Amino acid sequence: MALLEVCNVGKSFRKRGGELFRALDGVSLSVEVGEIVGLVGSSGSGKSTMANVLVGLETADAGTVRFQGVEGDVSVKPSRRSREFREAQLGMQMVFQHPTSSFSPRMKVGEGVAEGIAYRGVARAERMPLVLDALESVGLPRAYAGKYAWELSGGECQRAAIARAIVGNPVLLLADEPTSALDVTIQAQIVRLLAELCAERSMACLFISHDLALVRSLCTRVYVLDSGRVVEEGPTTHVFASPQSDAAKLLVSSVIDI
Repeated sequence: MALLEVCNVGKSFRKRGGELFRALDGVSLSVEVGEIVGLVGSSGSGKSTMANVLVGLETADAGTVRFQGVEGDVSVKPSRRSREFREAQLGMQMVFQHPTSSFSPRMKVGEGVAEGIAYRGVARAERMPLVLDALESVGLPRAYAGKYAWELSGGECQRAAIARAIVGNPVLLLADEPTSALDVTIQAQIVRLLAELCAERSMACLFISHDLALVRSLCTRVYVLDSGRVVEEGPTTHVFASPQSDAAKLLVSSVIDI
């Protein structure tokens, strides 16, 4: 049984003029235990919407998600889902696209990282040792717990955001364009860090990106989204070598000459 199974998830939004925009249209995908899977597509293809549905920031119009063997209906509000499913979802954590804005400017980094375990009921006195260990795991000095996010570089802040995501030992990391706000050199460092953390912790990752060069270096399997639909999926090497859909061909052509 897969760690994560997404089945026929749909999500629509109303545009300002009242027109219905279908962001997700019957999306199904899976992630195995310890696997790093890419979810790729151009801007507006539905990648971030899918991530938001998975962590409960958006409610889908239809579809189910099975995670850690527990199935939930993601077309109902998170508060109305079964307690068993909501508890299982705690094993799924998100790394957002813009690291600095994901931290409160009035909150020190240590406090921000601690948010990742505070809502799990971890006693206040027990949080800081876990926070400091998480910071070390992502290559940040323990002293950074006393800094503010705006005092950190973009790469350092993204490392702190990853620390917040892993401090509770999740089994699945959702990385939503985690390198798009960083320069090329720092992108490579963050991708390498994610790969190392997944290997060390036997943690799976759904790596969401429009950049196939990064996906090729990190992911063993990939799903291609176009206009809210999965138009292609398979081993990353196969998709690169012989893309079948127009969307995949366009993405691959931006990286290599096909």
